[in-house]
Amino acid sequence: MDKYLESRNNSTRSSLEALSWNHTGKMCVHINSGQWLSPKSRYWEYPQKNFEAQMARIERNEAAGCGNFPFLLVDYGDAIIPTMFGAGLGDIDGGPWIEHVLNDIAEVKNMSKPALDNPMWRHFLKTLDYFMEHCPEGVRIIPPHKLSPFGNAMILRGTDIYLDLYDNPAAVHELLKRVTEAFITGFEFIHDKIGTPVLDGFSPNGFPLPGIFIGDDSSINMSNEQIWEFDLKYLEVLSKHFASPLFCHYCVMNETQGLQLLQAYSDADFVIGLNNQYGPDFFLDNYEAYFKNRLILATETPVEKLGSTKELRLSFFKDKLSRIQQEMKDKNGLLYFVGVNDEELEDFLKIVNSH
Repeated sequence: MDKYLESRNNSTRSSLEALSWNHTGKMCVHINSGQWLSPKSRYWEYPQKNFEAQMARIERNEAAGCGNFPFLLVDYGDAIIPTMFGAGLGDIDGGPWIEHVLNDIAEVKNMSKPALDNPMWRHFLKTLDYFMEHCPEGVRIIPPHKLSPFGNAMILRGTDIYLDLYDNPAAVHELLKRVTEAFITGFEFIHDKIGTPVLDGFSPNGFPLPGIFIGDDSSINMSNEQIWEFDLKYLEVLSKHFASPLFCHYCVMNETQGLQLLQAYSDADFVIGLNNQYGPDFFLDNYEAYFKNRLILATETPVEKLGSTKELRLSFFKDKLSRIQQEMKDKNGLLYFVGVNDEELEDFLKIVNSH
């Protein structure tokens, strides 16, 4: 029996309705238990431990009546593509660290061909097999996070790649070409194994999306012109290959809001949606300049960003919902996600249900 049918259908309908150009003004808010396994638990090494922790999250959300899409994320961070080129996994602060492959960008011509047969991929496939064998009816398995070609290239080369943009741009393009091809090969293999098309979009938080979700954090350090030449050019290749628009995530920094990146995104018609970690206020403050023709996935996690005490968090959250209702009525879609502590889950849900 599919006991998750109602949550799955309701979440899909509410998410896609909110992220629709025929937006009805109805607000879509998802509250999720924000407690995941710490990287220090080394959960990626233990498929059963990983599976049980995620199923516990699903059951907590079901019991609280969150109505969220029940999903299992086979998460290996950003290691999927770099390890195809021989990148090793180091260890830092109890968590994985992807080691650089290129000490000099000129070495790109001697890089080995990408391969799926390596220690990380063997362990990843072991975890995926375990998830597929034990996944309950109605729960969806979501593939690992998809990082942009430039993001993967930056991991393989390190931060010196930003100097390479000036000193050896041809070699950077060669690296990006190889990474883009590996992205297509790797994720087509993963999705074929799971039985879903690559264009079947989901955010890492489990939201059904009308496009492929791409992590594009590293591009915020470039100029508008460089973003087009070294980032969006290759994102467009992916969009065309998979016949799907893109939903791009980037992280805002305190020193810069990345407005040059927003300008580039707003000029790229294949990027239909945007996401960052600053919550809805950033999007609403900059709506007319950058977001009026883009869909919005506003993420607020960890919940402590809303305030230092439970009372402050609930008060600020209520104010944010009121602002969304007032300013987003009859505009293009916004979906708001908040990851909260278990002990505050029901209080947040009461506020959502009252709106």
